[in-house]
Amino acid sequence: SLPFEQGMVKTPHTMSCSISAPEIHIIRKRVKYFGATLNDLIMAAYAWQLYALTGCSHFYLPCPVDLRRFIENEKGYSVANLTGNYLCPISIAPGMAFEDLLEQVHESMSQLKKDRAYLYQLPLLHNLRWLLPPSTFLKQLGANGCFLPVTYSNIGVLDDERFSFPGTVMERVSLSGAYKPTPTFQLAVSTFRGTCTFSTNMIGTDTDAQIAGRILHGVKETVESIG
Repeated sequence: SLPFEQGMVKTPHTMSCSISAPEIHIIRKRVKYFGATLNDLIMAAYAWQLYALTGCSHFYLPCPVDLRRFIENEKGYSVANLTGNYLCPISIAPGMAFEDLLEQVHESMSQLKKDRAYLYQLPLLHNLRWLLPPSTFLKQLGANGCFLPVTYSNIGVLDDERFSFPGTVMERVSLSGAYKPTPTFQLAVSTFRGTCTFSTNMIGTDTDAQIAGRILHGVKETVESIG
């Protein structure tokens, strides 16, 4: 858990910082040289900041995965949370170079994708749904659900041709997650016209907001350092 204040008056805070499109273009080329992806780089930078802030060297970092590609009728509409998660193991040793962590994250994510690790719970849930009464099923989900205090959401690239409002010129757009009360924390990433934005919505104290701001800018600076 992050060192947020407890039992204090909490208010909503929204924070963000961005890397320009030209910078991201250079960073993409540089990270490709390391054989990794931009998402691998952002996750590694996030893990690097969490380690620096907490001293925790072994933890799991969740990475969302879009499950819509498994829908049979791709043109259909639905209201559902079609998001799964990879749980990427992070292990940081004293004196470890950031490039080594980046390689570790890339290898772990490549293996998780190859194993389709985001699907392993679905057959079990499907079978239990028919074996247990709805009330019991929901209680079991709540009792055995995996709660992670620190999360990550890469919302992806926003289509500037489809994301528009009549009569309005879109200059800067970013999407973030729900307001999360401390001690939980979520880093959200979105890209619009090449500009990559790191953001968070949180409910906490002013000191908590300062900590969150350090994380965001730390991730930004670490990502930029690879370029």
